[in-house]
Amino acid sequence: MVRSRIVGICGSDVHAALGSHPHIPLPYRPGDEVVGVVEAPGAGASGVAVGSRAGGTELVLR
Repeated sequence: MVRSRIVGICGSDVHAALGSHPHIPLPYRPGDEVVGVVEAPGAGASGVAVGSRAGGTELVLR
């Protein structure tokens, strides 16, 4: 599990929040780029320790 510390907002997030993105319906919560700290490595994870920095998108961190 990764506890997010900073969440980024990209251009697609802005268009979605304004209702002008053709593939993302409203309501929409922007911010899918994440940087955080590992609180608990997942099953089968190797080389990852509690307290390590981690980053990714919501597609990776699900």
